[in-house]
Amino acid sequence: MLRQMLSDGMLKHRRCARGGDLLWQGEVLGAGRPAVRPRPRWAEGLLAMQPPPPPPGGSAVTGATATPDFDRLLERVHGNLYQIVGEEASRVFHLERAWSKTELVKRVVRYIYNAAKSQELIMLPWEEATAKLVEHAMQGYCGACSDRHWFFELDLTQALCSAAWELARATGQAAQRSGPGPPARYRQLQDVVVRIYEDKLDEALLAKGIWDATRATFLDPALQSKVNRALTKTHAKALEESLMDSRPLEDLKRVEQFTRRWMDSSMRQVWSVVEGAESNINEGSILRLFQNLIAPFGDHHHYSCIPPVLIQHIGRPPTDWQFLAESVQQVVSTWRQELLRPPLGVSKRRRVRASAAPA
Repeated sequence: MLRQMLSDGMLKHRRCARGGDLLWQGEVLGAGRPAVRPRPRWAEGLLAMQPPPPPPGGSAVTGATATPDFDRLLERVHGNLYQIVGEEASRVFHLERAWSKTELVKRVVRYIYNAAKSQELIMLPWEEATAKLVEHAMQGYCGACSDRHWFFELDLTQALCSAAWELARATGQAAQRSGPGPPARYRQLQDVVVRIYEDKLDEALLAKGIWDATRATFLDPALQSKVNRALTKTHAKALEESLMDSRPLEDLKRVEQFTRRWMDSSMRQVWSVVEGAESNINEGSILRLFQNLIAPFGDHHHYSCIPPVLIQHIGRPPTDWQFLAESVQQVVSTWRQELLRPPLGVSKRRRVRASAAPA
């Protein structure tokens, strides 16, 4: 299922794959963000192809009526999207197993077009409008297409830039520069699009990594769902707490701190809600789970569910990391001691009741 995603060089545009010297494996990954592709042909002569007409309905704002100018804006957005997404889809269509190319383009265009339909966007500063457009588009796109083989290969930055740029032009915020060259603010708009787009892809990749690791560890679908939910819910909090620690910790110590926090908080949640937890959530299953989380797509792939900010200089830990086994033993031992310990205040209440009882 991950044949293309796990191939050599796949996902190199993800920030989580970047880093410096790898402490664990002795190899070096290239650092730095890939250069943004040059301004494409469509930016000069848009609407060269003849796409289907845009869906009816105009503005997405309840009770609002689209003006002729806004209708024309949406027509331009829709036409541009069909050309840009169509060209990009040609590059990855060989990875699709069920949809026709027309269906693929139609679906992807719809998510971006629906996000651009809100008249609210033309009332906002271009930075805020661009952010809302990308976030709304990616919400629908990730929810519907993240399981497709081409999802992490299809590059929508230019399509999103096109839609956002048309909105900026429509509001007079896209100041043109005299002479040749791109518009004065196009680069700033592009930076906003790329930043949010990559953040959303990072979130989707983390969600896939956690889910794949969970399914590789547990067979019961109900248990898989509960474990996946707990891991997802506690990941950001564990990272936040680790980064808030102001002590001058070495990178390795901070990775250990995050891993221990994530393990304890997530598995504690599962332990409390799963019936017969001791038979399902035990030292062996927790160890296998976190080994899978370190390398959710296999040892041959560089991605890890450990946040890239923690391992960008030292690289991903190995799946046979000794720290995992030690942490699992400590965490499970702590839980068992807590189960045997009476709740706080019980002894005191008993003494109070005993002293109040008649002789």
